[in-house]
Amino acid sequence: MPNAPSGSQDALGDFRETMAHLVSGVAVVTVSSPQGVPGGLLVSSITSYGTDPATVMLAVSRTARTYSLLREAEEFGVHLLASDQTELAGIFAGHQDDKFTGIAWEWDGTVPRVSGSMAYLRCRTVMFTPFADHAIAVGQVAGLKIEGGEPLVYFKRRLGWHLS
Repeated sequence: MPNAPSGSQDALGDFRETMAHLVSGVAVVTVSSPQGVPGGLLVSSITSYGTDPATVMLAVSRTARTYSLLREAEEFGVHLLASDQTELAGIFAGHQDDKFTGIAWEWDGTVPRVSGSMAYLRCRTVMFTPFADHAIAVGQVAGLKIEGGEPLVYFKRRLGWHLS
């Protein structure tokens, strides 16, 4: 295969540029620390994994601040963002310690639930598998709520690109 990634900086750059052309939805993933402190991050690598039972799969960077919380969590929340939630996406993509100050949220059991998302899924962790610089987390959907709206999407390293 010509131009296959071989680990060189040029090959890795080519791979990243290629993947930037993949349109993806974005989601805020939330989790609680053992001490009850909410944590969360923005992910763009998320998909349905299966339907029976209903499961979702996401990839999380090992360098993400929330990585260790998600690795140990029994459950987590997935918030599919709406097109008007670019600012919220920026908060959860950021590196600040407290991402929950100044935003509307509440507890759903032990899962922090952010208000206003297009859809919310409460998931029970069924698999967490590290590989290379990321890990794959699979969660079985324990509950969901659909609010509706147009999705916020990620394309060519930009949030807010619209389908229509």
